[in-house]
Amino acid sequence: MAFLNTQVNATSDKQLQVNKDRAHSHKEAWFQAIFNQASVGVALTDITTGRWLQINQRYCDIVGYTPDKLRHMAFQDLTHPDDLIADLTQVARLRMGEITSFSVEKRLCHRDGRIVWVNLSVSATWAAGEPPGAYIAIIQDITDQKFAQEKVNTSEQTLRGILDHLPVAVVLIAADQRITFRNRCFGALFGYTAEDIPDLESWWLAAFPKGRTREEARRLWIRKCKLASEGDGTIEPYEREVLCHNGEIRYVEVSGALTSAGQIVTMEDLSARKAAQQRIERLSYYDLLTQLPNRRLLVEQASKTLAESTSSGCWGAVLLLDVDRFKLLNDTQGRDYGDALLQQIAQRLLGFTENRYLAARHGDDEFVIVLDNLATQREDAAARAAERVRQLLQILHAPYKLKGASYRASACVGVVLFQGEQHGIDELIKRADLAVTQAKAHERGSFRCYDYQIQLAVNERAQIEADILTGLEQRQFELFYQPQMHKTNLAGAEALVRWHHPSKGCLSPAYFISVAEEAGSILRLGTEILRSACKQLADWGGRPGLSKLTLSVNVSPRQFYQSDFVSQVLQILAQTGARAQRLKLELTERLLIRDIEETTRKMAELRTHGVKFSLDDFGTGYSSLGYLKRLPLDELKIDQSFVRGVPTNSNDSAIVRSIISLAKSLGLSVIAEGVESEEHRLFLEQNGCERYQGYLFGQPVPIGTFEDQVKGLQRPPGESDK
Repeated sequence: MAFLNTQVNATSDKQLQVNKDRAHSHKEAWFQAIFNQASVGVALTDITTGRWLQINQRYCDIVGYTPDKLRHMAFQDLTHPDDLIADLTQVARLRMGEITSFSVEKRLCHRDGRIVWVNLSVSATWAAGEPPGAYIAIIQDITDQKFAQEKVNTSEQTLRGILDHLPVAVVLIAADQRITFRNRCFGALFGYTAEDIPDLESWWLAAFPKGRTREEARRLWIRKCKLASEGDGTIEPYEREVLCHNGEIRYVEVSGALTSAGQIVTMEDLSARKAAQQRIERLSYYDLLTQLPNRRLLVEQASKTLAESTSSGCWGAVLLLDVDRFKLLNDTQGRDYGDALLQQIAQRLLGFTENRYLAARHGDDEFVIVLDNLATQREDAAARAAERVRQLLQILHAPYKLKGASYRASACVGVVLFQGEQHGIDELIKRADLAVTQAKAHERGSFRCYDYQIQLAVNERAQIEADILTGLEQRQFELFYQPQMHKTNLAGAEALVRWHHPSKGCLSPAYFISVAEEAGSILRLGTEILRSACKQLADWGGRPGLSKLTLSVNVSPRQFYQSDFVSQVLQILAQTGARAQRLKLELTERLLIRDIEETTRKMAELRTHGVKFSLDDFGTGYSSLGYLKRLPLDELKIDQSFVRGVPTNSNDSAIVRSIISLAKSLGLSVIAEGVESEEHRLFLEQNGCERYQGYLFGQPVPIGTFEDQVKGLQRPPGESDK
């Protein structure tokens, strides 16, 4: 019985061992199946030799070798030479027990010679304290991902290289407000490094140190970004003053676009152009000798004062001051004495006005002061004006020091009262001038008030309005043509309207255009002028010697801002058959200030059809650098008031040079009007202006005379009239 039990037990033990062996075999087969069918390469590698002890099929597929071939190789044989040292270093650390696993991206050499990028994960198979033996190496083919990333990186590097060489500052702002890129121009322009301004908030603090200015800049930026997000993603340009790292203030135009990653922002330095514009404005609006406002600024500011007196109901006064015997001082002592006297008078006028009233130089020895808010009653205003004039004369009659010598000067003052805008500043100065004449006739150093109530000017204006309507009905208006030259060649002409008045003769636009503008008859007159000009262009188009001429036509603000102005122009071009490319419309600066958006839209639409645009009388109006950049202009026209003084008048010469320089910087052509002498032309040519218009080349003449002149210019040398 004991024997049988022993046998049974032995049989049971044997069966148990068989079952264990079978389970182990199944488990090993199961692991082998997983090992061979894994989607990643798996290998058991000897840590000492680097040889593969066991390799799955995926590993072989990745490197292109069979299992048998790989078992006779080591991982060093397939590792790219540039990656081998780093790989061996990590394996050494694993063998020394410093680490139990590591992961790297490395390159393997495929059997066919190509490079395979893999993600390698290595884990030790021995427990702590055991001698190192083999390790598990798992590789995953990441070649496609790597090449795709390299392509992205190359593309990004190319883009950043382009951005880095742009002549404007460029920054990339991430969604979390970090500044992730700034090009070289940014550093050169502002002087800030990545450490100085790592994010947008630090930019606000550095570039706008004053709290109020900073908040204004921040709010404007947020508003622009909001508008961009509601639109096509474009951040519309705007201008700001920015503090640089060195303490310098720069004027920049900011623009950009929203992206999926944040914002890309460009900042263009406008400082040089702004300075040029400010120089032009300073030269245009201030007298070079006395630094007082000149007549242009006087007219602008005085017009505002007149408008304010309308709303306030207060009376004011215009004072015209004329220095006595000034010509005698210049003739006997020299102009430097006269200049010194004018400068000291200017300083006394500034002290008298205390920035409360406008004081300006009006002529060689004439100054104008505008007193406002004197009183609501005419009599009270007259009394206070007289009191102020007496104080002024007392100040002016105190002794002067001219080159160390004492000199006594006197002046006469004419006074005219005003309330409202019934009379413009020019009319008021004319009346003040009559009062000065009376004062001089009475006694040097005295003043007189204008007291005439004649309304001749008003009556005459009303008559002109009526005559214009009659003239349009009876076709009394005719276009005259004045040559426009490019160097010595005829390039085109400007069409200038003339009025054949039945009693006053041939009248220039200066007599009636402003009246027509205010009365509204300019709309009909302007249409007739444009139609006649286009008919003439069409006629020239089929005639040799005339077909390449351009024709400039003035457009009034009231005419331009008609809602159907663009369609009018296109319709006239179509009806007459004139080539749009030969038509140039001249706009005045004051036209720009009403609605820049509408102006730009209309100009751009006409420009797509070939029509060109010239900014007339540049420098005399309200031009802004921002407007000039946005408007689709082709040409700036230097006003004849500046040309007339070159090259002898340093003020006018400086203005003309600045305008030419500004035009070139904006990529615009420039033409000067009022060129009346070879001296004018030579000065303009030497300073880069090669387009001219003026009496030197011809006066405005009827079409027949103009075409005869053109034939004369084109006649071969030596040919005479028969």
